[in-house]
Amino acid sequence: MSREIASLAARVAALEKQLTRTTRTAKLAHSSIEGGAVEVHNHVGSLTGIVGVQPDGTTGIVAVNGTPPPHTERTPR
Repeated sequence: MSREIASLAARVAALEKQLTRTTRTAKLAHSSIEGGAVEVHNHVGSLTGIVGVQPDGTTGIVAVNGTPPPHTERTPR
């Protein structure tokens, strides 16, 4: 019976370790932006957006370095 208990204890310890590695809490769950901004970067580190105070002094969300919109030709009327 003690081997079974030791085996079970080892499994519980392994699961606790795995849970610790995979569990995260929100970094900004109870935070605010006081007179600043949060920059959003993509997987390669390029700036893709700014949330908060913008360079012109306004507040909002701005996409940066996005792909250009598709070009559509307008026909004269």
